[in-house]
Amino acid sequence: MLKSFLLISIRSMWSKSGSALLNIICLALGVATCLFISNYIFYELSFDAFHTNANRLYRLETDDYRNQEITRRDAFTPFGKGDELKEQFSQVEDYFRLIPFSENYSAFLVSNFGAIERTHYVETAYYADNSILDLLNIEIIEKSESALSKTNTAAISFELAKSLFPDEIKEGQSILGKSVRNRTSDLQSQQYEITVVFEKLPINSHLHFDALFSTVGEDLLLDNSSSSNSLTYVLLRENADPAAINNQLLKQSIPTDEFITYYKSTSLYPLKNIHLGHQASNQPSSPTNAMFLIFLAAIGIIVLLLSTTNYVNNCIITALDRAKEIGIRKLLGVSPNQLRQSIYFESLFTNLIASVLGVLLFIIGQRSARIFIDVGYPVGYSSERIQLLALTVLAIILLTTIFTAGYPAQLLNSLKLTQALKGKNVVFQSKQSSSGARAMKTLLVFQLAMSMIFVSGAFAVYSQLNYLKEKDKRSIALEVRGKFPGLTGSNEYAADLNTVYLRSALEEGTINSFKISNLSNGQVRMRQYIAPLSLEGDSSTYDGQFLLSIVDHNYWSNDTSVFISGSNFSPKFGKDYNGVIINESALEAMKFIHADTAIGKVVGKYNSMLSVKGVIKNRTPDEKPMVYVTGFRYPTYFDITLNIKGNSAEKIDKALTQLRTDLQYDLPKFYFITRNFENQSKLERSLLNLFILFTCIAVFVACMGVYSLSSFTAQKRTKEMGLRKILGANVSQILYILIYDFMRLIFIGSIISIPLIVFGIRSWLNNYAYRIDLHPLLLAIPILTMTIIAVSIIIKQSWKTAVVSPLRAISR
Repeated sequence: MLKSFLLISIRSMWSKSGSALLNIICLALGVATCLFISNYIFYELSFDAFHTNANRLYRLETDDYRNQEITRRDAFTPFGKGDELKEQFSQVEDYFRLIPFSENYSAFLVSNFGAIERTHYVETAYYADNSILDLLNIEIIEKSESALSKTNTAAISFELAKSLFPDEIKEGQSILGKSVRNRTSDLQSQQYEITVVFEKLPINSHLHFDALFSTVGEDLLLDNSSSSNSLTYVLLRENADPAAINNQLLKQSIPTDEFITYYKSTSLYPLKNIHLGHQASNQPSSPTNAMFLIFLAAIGIIVLLLSTTNYVNNCIITALDRAKEIGIRKLLGVSPNQLRQSIYFESLFTNLIASVLGVLLFIIGQRSARIFIDVGYPVGYSSERIQLLALTVLAIILLTTIFTAGYPAQLLNSLKLTQALKGKNVVFQSKQSSSGARAMKTLLVFQLAMSMIFVSGAFAVYSQLNYLKEKDKRSIALEVRGKFPGLTGSNEYAADLNTVYLRSALEEGTINSFKISNLSNGQVRMRQYIAPLSLEGDSSTYDGQFLLSIVDHNYWSNDTSVFISGSNFSPKFGKDYNGVIINESALEAMKFIHADTAIGKVVGKYNSMLSVKGVIKNRTPDEKPMVYVTGFRYPTYFDITLNIKGNSAEKIDKALTQLRTDLQYDLPKFYFITRNFENQSKLERSLLNLFILFTCIAVFVACMGVYSLSSFTAQKRTKEMGLRKILGANVSQILYILIYDFMRLIFIGSIISIPLIVFGIRSWLNNYAYRIDLHPLLLAIPILTMTIIAVSIIIKQSWKTAVVSPLRAISR
């Protein structure tokens, strides 16, 4: 039976090759679009799901509350929160912490220090607990027994190992036991023994790092009362209730004094949900845009529905055209059930071919995705994603088979034997034909409405972007902030760094003003406890901790009277990169007899040895030893006001890119903190390109629907048009009658699409401070566009009916 069904399907496709090809192309476009979008959505949803413990891993976060509402979420927590949580809750099985290795997360690692040095910039490095190797699925290439459980040990990625130890890696030798050091200006820098080599985490991980350093024995000195700067992840036991833990943590944080409205709490957030649009400060990577995923999913469903409805229209026409064949098969004893199975098999066969073509189009489209969009489209496949895509294709095939074969099978089974044997001309005048025509018109209205929405959306996006480009021809003042990560511990050329480019740009008018400092507005960038500093060569130590603050020269700019001796940091960029200012308590702790004797002395060690620049008064008699540092080794901030013509994201992005390119000559790894302009520009360009691409697909499918229905209508009404011509109607009147029916469908589609267009465009434009008005052209252009296209197709298809001889028309 399957062989017979296959032969019938092939013969049917061959006899109606044009219609079959149209069905296959339309459905293939729908399948390719759906796969293209599904692949991206599956990729975004797969973040962190590859970890074995993904369902039990949670990140501990700090929540700021004001008036019982969360005002800010922070991915950082105090260093000791993991210990606290494990002691307090038996449901917590284990935890690990990640502490940024430096203020900007980076490190400069040096290997083979001696005659030959190899230095590599590590963009992301952390201090980490040894438990991270057990709780996360990190592929270990080689590991010593101690791993990160001993002092001064490090784990590095295989990619980093190839840069630091190229000869050993090339020869296949183990690098365990080798040493690296963090690049500093002094020769007493800390060395780390390589105890673990691992493969970098997959791209669909929100955590990425090239180096991990043991927390054991490190003088991090971040207790529970210190500022939050640790990423803490906890593993809950099976059947643990994270909601109950969160409730208890919140209850413990609520102050008993009802007049205190501001307080902090901690909460658990699922690891697998962190990437899905979760907004928190100090995220190790940017989350996805959840609304963008919903937008893409809606587009995929609509395009697939458009393709399927066009397929249904063609199936109805083809089914009525095969009336005599169906009548003969009924005459030969084919049962209604067998007839239904045959029609379903034909549809399944066509869908399989269309799906194969759709998969090929998807593969081609995936490779060229970056031409159309700039949102990090995934190239390559994981086994899980292949399975999901295969299930998606299977679901599309089954659903489209049911949808496209159901109505034609019912229609053909409802034909009477005598009616079917008389052929399609009689069937076209039958009740079943009228029912099929109504179904086709309903589906065509849907196609037209969706096409108008796509055309209107593309026009609205284009108009808004063009409006932003051309809104203001004058120069606008754009305040941006840039950041140079710094070279942790040293920078030999920092003091001599020139600012020629910035000053020349200031003279040319590209930049209104600029300010260079390690901080902005004289505020403390970071404050942490460190081991006590001591005079170089002094073996005695102070029994306690020093509190270190990173500041700039503006910190004391309004009150220079605080200085007992020495001077403030120089405003010259990078000059005091190795300087330190201490208070009276620190002066006493380091056993200096007088403030003047401390000036110029070398003390340490915090990353490197430091030269005492000044001594300030204690703010309180019992103030702890305080030390202040600044300099090019630390994150350095630029406040720049740019002159830019226009305020579109594209022009802002272009200006920032040019400025960054020029600055990076002297400041490698320089980047702008104000990156929203760049992200917005990418999203806008991607949105426009996607709208144009899918609008073309939607309009093409709608045109095919108009083509099919106009052909069907012309055949169905041939005899009627012949009678009208005998009664005196001319060609233009015949065309008017045929076009009028379609104009009603276009009108209905317009009525459906207009409120959806208005709602969608208005919601999207609300994201812009400067936006176009919702003018009538946004509605008129898509309606007019689809009307012109539809009328052109209708005239072409109806012309044969309009000019045919009345006698031939009646005799059909």
